[in-house]
Amino acid sequence: MMGTGSGANWVNGVHSTCDAGKLTGSIDNLISLGCRCQRCFLYYFTKYVVTKVKVFLYATAHQVHE
Repeated sequence: MMGTGSGANWVNGVHSTCDAGKLTGSIDNLISLGCRCQRCFLYYFTKYVVTKVKVFLYATAHQVHE
């Protein structure tokens, strides 16, 4: 579930989102006004990890009940 391949793709997606935000003035860029991509990256990375853990625990709990 936490394969390195999907993680690398996700990291690339974050970086391309940062670049796209600079070019297009996207909503993400407006939300993170004055926030450098690195800080945003850490924020989104933390959210990503927390979501992964929640999904993992949820899936594990359902496996136990079954």
